[in-house]
Amino acid sequence: MITVKSILSKVADDDGFRVLVEPVRPGNACIGTKVLDIWLPYLAPTPELFIRYSGDLISWEDFVSRYHGELEDKRESLRDLQAHRRYSRLTLLHGSCNEDRNSAVALKMFLENNDPETGSSEWSEPAFAPFMHPDWFARILLLPGFPKTLNSVFEKP
Repeated sequence: MITVKSILSKVADDDGFRVLVEPVRPGNACIGTKVLDIWLPYLAPTPELFIRYSGDLISWEDFVSRYHGELEDKRESLRDLQAHRRYSRLTLLHGSCNEDRNSAVALKMFLENNDPETGSSEWSEPAFAPFMHPDWFARILLLPGFPKTLNSVFEKP
């Protein structure tokens, strides 16, 4: 199950794994705390697309279409989010003032429309059991072979 919340909203016990999907991390979003489990800027819209939509230069429909096009190239990274969604609860966080039209909502739409269980996409199962450890997603990102940008999410400044 996927839910979408503002990063400023109150943390609930049933939020599950909380993922921020914005190109810029808000100052109050601390990784590894109850507010936020992980920040995945590489799954956020590109800065150019984010700025165009934030500045009202493109419509919501155009933003969603372009963002989904960007996500098509990132299917391998989305595979683990799909697995987490299937076995547990996933909360996508955003920093937008608009609760109904933001990058987290667009990502949720993409994940739900490309569900591997319905056979509507080319997803494959991850080679591990995600429920084996509560922070499995953070641990899998640290495995060798993942791009350096993923590992940099966990580095301290």
